[in-house]
Amino acid sequence: MDGYPRTVSQAKALDGMTRIDAVINLAVPDWVVVERLSNRRICRSCGAIYNIKYSPRPKVDLKCDKCGGELCQRDDDRPEVIRERLRVYENQTEPLLRYYENRKTKFVTIENIEVDSPIERVFQEILNSLKKAKVV
Repeated sequence: MDGYPRTVSQAKALDGMTRIDAVINLAVPDWVVVERLSNRRICRSCGAIYNIKYSPRPKVDLKCDKCGGELCQRDDDRPEVIRERLRVYENQTEPLLRYYENRKTKFVTIENIEVDSPIERVFQEILNSLKKAKVV
């Protein structure tokens, strides 16, 4: 579940609904998150997502490959807003990570994610870590 739970109270509520087999922690440096998100653009017409510096890039600057619509930056993708979102996330996540560690939930951390890490490489690292933890 990407981005959920974000707090211990949400994790406890989730425990009442389902069993968690493993937690995957993507340890991405803040500067990478700011760099990637601040360069993200969204199509105003169809909602397709692009990045002006990294993959996937639009073929024509600020035009959607799918519908030709205008690409724009979301208000919450500005660097100062991203940094605040990261601060809040880190304050909420640290107790959440301890919660799952204390419950003896299988836990894998993927590190060394760089600004231009191909999604396929990150996925393979996640899969390898889950296999090593005997989750898959």
